[in-house]
Amino acid sequence: MISFSCLKIAVLGLTFKPGTDDLREAPALDNVNLLLEAGGNIFAYDPVGTANFKKCYPEGRVKNGSIYYTDTPEKALKDANICFIFTEWKEIREIRPTQYYDLMQTPLVYDGRNIYELNDMKNARVEYHSIGR
Repeated sequence: MISFSCLKIAVLGLTFKPGTDDLREAPALDNVNLLLEAGGNIFAYDPVGTANFKKCYPEGRVKNGSIYYTDTPEKALKDANICFIFTEWKEIREIRPTQYYDLMQTPLVYDGRNIYELNDMKNARVEYHSIGR
């Protein structure tokens, strides 16, 4: 298994879908759990679902890692080693591909919602993995 120990991990989108604070079947729930078990330090952003997500994963040390919540996606991305996109919120779709390159320590993005064009991310020099495309 890949080690996420001591890595800063940006998680963008916590809810099941945009426009709601609903966490039922939200991909972030299981994935955040795995990342915390693997020792990751998560910086999560969601414009609406943070309060509900905190009920499952309170801020601070959790399992082998930690989780912190940010009020902007840019703060989550700042100096991150890896980014996971789980919900296609407007605020996340508006992030330009070049911002990932500029903000992250390692511009590596796994996008579970396929919100970016492959060539746009390649041209921005971002290692981009579009899940399910």
